[in-house]
Amino acid sequence: MIRSPGSAEENGPEDDLFGLFEASAKLLAKSADAPAFLDWIARHGPDLAPEFARGIDPRTGPPGLAFRAMGIAIYNAMPLPEAGFQIRRLAVPGRNQPCLCGSGRKYKHCCLRLHGTLDLSGYSKRTRLIATVLVRGERGLRVAALERRSTILADRGDLEAAWQSFRDAQREDPEDPNLATLELTLLVSRGEIEQARERARFWISRLERKRDPELAGFIGFLRRIHADPHAAMAEGDAKRFPGLDRLGALLAAAPAPQAQYTAADRGESGWVLEPLAALAAFESRWRKVFPQTKPGLIATQHGFEGMWNTPARWLDFLERHALAWQSFDVLDDLAMAVDVLQPMGAGATILEPLLERGAALLELNLAAAAGGATLQWGWPENRPALRMLAHLAYRAAAAMDRSASHERFVGVAERLLALNPGDNHFVREPLTRAYLARGWPEKVVALTERYPDDFCGPALNRILALVSLERRGEALVALRAAAQEHRVAIEMLLAAAPKQPKPDAGPGITMGGKQEAWEYREAHHALWQRDGALDWLRAAWSEVRKAPRP
Repeated sequence: MIRSPGSAEENGPEDDLFGLFEASAKLLAKSADAPAFLDWIARHGPDLAPEFARGIDPRTGPPGLAFRAMGIAIYNAMPLPEAGFQIRRLAVPGRNQPCLCGSGRKYKHCCLRLHGTLDLSGYSKRTRLIATVLVRGERGLRVAALERRSTILADRGDLEAAWQSFRDAQREDPEDPNLATLELTLLVSRGEIEQARERARFWISRLERKRDPELAGFIGFLRRIHADPHAAMAEGDAKRFPGLDRLGALLAAAPAPQAQYTAADRGESGWVLEPLAALAAFESRWRKVFPQTKPGLIATQHGFEGMWNTPARWLDFLERHALAWQSFDVLDDLAMAVDVLQPMGAGATILEPLLERGAALLELNLAAAAGGATLQWGWPENRPALRMLAHLAYRAAAAMDRSASHERFVGVAERLLALNPGDNHFVREPLTRAYLARGWPEKVVALTERYPDDFCGPALNRILALVSLERRGEALVALRAAAQEHRVAIEMLLAAAPKQPKPDAGPGITMGGKQEAWEYREAHHALWQRDGALDWLRAAWSEVRKAPRP
């Protein structure tokens, strides 16, 4: 049941904030007047979200100041109709200028410390907000949430799900002009340039019939997309992400890679990349001007956008210090900073050169090391370089799935495995798939021998490779070994027309579950259909299932 705002006994802090977000969205849809909006949220925020207001530490000042600071974060994360449904961030004051929150104090003594803590565009907060809106929001907010979810899915590389979210938004409100930008972005991201131009022509015709003068600027943007999709998307990036163009220019002018690390041999623990003294001192200074955060575990993204609140500070620093471009730590930070923005046009191409530079720098610094040098993930010093190589491998894998071009991914993945045989980033699964697609089953067998009792993908791909090599006795032994742990995936693979399961609850995928099985089938079913391998599996599985379990 949907509850309307009521007493504190009925509504908790989450309900409070949802109502506040909803009211803010409606107000900003009518007017993007930032001072008026900040005055409104400072005055009415405590009444709209009383439970949240009661939780504010009184030592920070009146609740209205906290709500004004929150209003800045909301404004900076809200697509504005007056700005062509783009985000228009408020200019961040200098350290000694008056704070935007209205406290009367200098920014450095007030809300500077809050940057990032109230950022509504962080990945986990964004996902929770979208989920809440989809369940409880009114139509306008549901459409906005579906559109935002579509961009998140596209950024993950899940274009099929992104298109489904787009179609859901289209069913909710087919007249929403923001759908034009979303559709064209998805088309350009898939490289369907001519289709993007054709759809731009469709949207121009559709919106012109509305005879709405407020749409004139947006229609002009669509005309530029029709003329040159990449250039128009780059134009949008420059407006949404001040500083991105400057970063691209600095990268283009960067000096050639130079060796600034020593590779110290730690015996069985592998090698460790250690910066020379000058570079180590520089990196310490870099961390004082760049709001650095590193992702947890093996992730290649942290979801934090706070560095873009004051980009001039660290961009000035980059411009003054050429040594920055020789640092894995700096390049890793910059790659994630570009990636988190989800740029649509030319800005997207900055990521690839950053990652490529990191890979080239790695080879240069390892040139003096022994040929079999390994860089284990367990050493924190190695992680920036390995993370960039893994990031490059993931992007190459996504490109491989879109274009069936395997060479680039195979090269990067093989190098990553040679450096980090522990394969913390699990590139062996898509690598075995690439080997099978290229007709190299013997490479699959050799690779999977290094990882016994493996996860679903490599384990089943080993069986397929053995069948392809006519080593069917060994394939049957491997199938029996996989029968219990990977039963769901095997039966999903053999099913005539299985239904897509609901996503697993929580983060990640449950090993041995239906979601893992579905994803394996989607990626590998066509490979199993070649050369009668699926028929062999069906017959062999019939026998294996009848055998008594140990």
